[in-house]
Amino acid sequence: RIFMHARYAVEEGNKDVMVEASDTDVVVIAVSVLPALQVIGMQQLWVAFGQGQNLRWIPVHDLCVSIGLAKTRGILFFHAFTGCDTVSAFRGKGKKSAWQTWDVCEEASEDFSTYPTTVDDNDLKILVRFVILMYQIKYS
Repeated sequence: RIFMHARYAVEEGNKDVMVEASDTDVVVIAVSVLPALQVIGMQQLWVAFGQGQNLRWIPVHDLCVSIGLAKTRGILFFHAFTGCDTVSAFRGKGKKSAWQTWDVCEEASEDFSTYPTTVDDNDLKILVRFVILMYQIKYS
C-alpha cells in the first residue's frame, strides 16, 4: 500500500517521494515499482532505511540506474527465489552470492522479470543453471 500512496502523490503533482521503512522488502518493492512511477512523472524516490544510528537515505532512482533495467524488472522474483520473509533461502548462500551469480547468469533475468506462473522446461533449465552456478562459483 505504501506505493499506492506514492502513486497517488505523483498523480497529484509531486515529483519526489520519500518513504520510511525498516524492512528490506520495502526497498526491493521500491526498486521494482519505480519505472512505472517514473512513467507518470516521478523523478526521485528516496527510502529512509534502518533505525537510529543505522538510518540512511537510499536514492532508489540512482540505484535503479546503477543496476539496470533488467535487474530492476526481475528483482521481485529474484528476492523471493533466493529467500525472503516467506520463502526459505538456499543453504549457506545469501543475497550477495546470489546477486554475484546473477551477474554471470544474465539469462536468468528474463525468467526473474516475467514472474512465471508455470515453469516450462526452458525456465527450469535456466533456474537450475542459476542454482548450480551459485554453488560452484568462488568469489574473491
